[in-house]
Amino acid sequence: KEYFLITEVAEIFGVSESTVKRLIRARELCAIKLRGCTRVPRRDLEKLQKRAKRRSTRVHKGQTDLLQRSTNG
Repeated sequence: KEYFLITEVAEIFGVSESTVKRLIRARELCAIKLRGCTRVPRRDLEKLQKRAKRRSTRVHKGQTDLLQRSTNG
Protein backbone atom coordinates (compact mmCIF):
# COMPACT_ATOMS: atom_id res chain seq x y z
CA LYS A 1 0.00 0.00 0.00
CA GLU A 2 1.49 3.32 -1.06
CA TYR A 3 -0.88 5.79 0.65
CA PHE A 4 -2.58 5.73 4.05
CA LEU A 5 -5.63 7.54 5.41
CA ILE A 6 -5.28 9.63 8.56
CA THR A 7 -7.20 6.97 10.50
CA GLU A 8 -4.73 4.30 9.34
CA VAL A 9 -1.72 6.43 10.27
CA ALA A 10 -3.20 7.01 13.73
CA GLU A 11 -3.70 3.27 14.20
CA ILE A 12 -0.19 2.41 13.00
CA PHE A 13 1.47 4.83 15.43
CA GLY A 14 -1.00 4.41 18.27
CA VAL A 15 -1.97 8.09 18.35
CA SER A 16 -5.18 10.01 17.79
CA GLU A 17 -6.30 11.33 14.42
CA SER A 18 -5.90 14.83 15.89
CA THR A 19 -2.22 14.12 16.51
CA VAL A 20 -1.74 13.01 12.91
CA LYS A 21 -3.49 16.16 11.65
CA ARG A 22 -1.30 18.28 13.91
CA LEU A 23 1.83 16.63 12.49
CA ILE A 24 0.57 17.38 8.98
CA ARG A 25 -0.17 21.03 9.83
CA ALA A 26 3.27 21.36 11.44
CA ARG A 27 4.77 19.88 8.24
CA GLU A 28 6.37 17.07 10.20
CA LEU A 29 4.38 14.64 8.08
CA CYS A 30 3.66 15.07 4.38
CA ALA A 31 0.11 14.57 3.11
CA ILE A 32 -1.67 14.85 -0.21
CA LYS A 33 -5.29 14.91 -1.33
CA LEU A 34 -6.37 11.93 -3.43
CA ARG A 35 -10.00 11.59 -4.47
CA GLY A 36 -11.02 14.10 -1.81
CA CYS A 37 -9.28 12.28 1.06
CA THR A 38 -6.10 13.27 2.84
CA ARG A 39 -3.50 10.54 2.47
CA VAL A 40 0.03 10.07 3.72
CA PRO A 41 2.62 8.42 1.46
CA ARG A 42 4.26 5.28 2.84
CA ARG A 43 7.74 6.78 2.40
CA ASP A 44 6.79 9.64 4.73
CA LEU A 45 5.50 7.21 7.36
CA GLU A 46 8.83 5.41 7.19
CA LYS A 47 10.70 8.71 7.56
CA LEU A 48 8.60 9.63 10.60
CA GLN A 49 9.25 6.22 12.12
CA LYS A 50 13.02 6.63 11.65
CA ARG A 51 12.93 10.13 13.18
CA ALA A 52 10.99 8.80 16.15
CA LYS A 53 13.61 6.12 16.71
CA ARG A 54 16.43 8.66 16.49
CA ARG A 55 14.67 10.83 19.07
CA SER A 56 14.55 7.79 21.36
CA THR A 57 10.78 7.73 21.14
CA ARG A 58 9.51 4.27 21.83
CA VAL A 59 8.17 2.62 18.71
CA HIS A 60 6.71 -0.67 19.79
CA LYS A 61 7.31 -3.80 17.76
CA GLY A 62 3.58 -4.14 17.19
CA GLN A 63 3.46 -0.73 15.51
CA THR A 64 6.38 -1.65 13.27
CA ASP A 65 4.74 -4.96 12.38
CA LEU A 66 1.45 -3.22 11.61
CA LEU A 67 3.18 -0.81 9.22
CA GLN A 68 4.95 -3.70 7.49
CA ARG A 69 1.69 -5.66 7.13
CA SER A 70 -0.07 -2.58 5.78
CA THR A 71 2.61 -1.97 3.18
CA ASN A 72 2.66 -5.59 2.05
CA GLY A 73 -0.97 -5.94 1.21
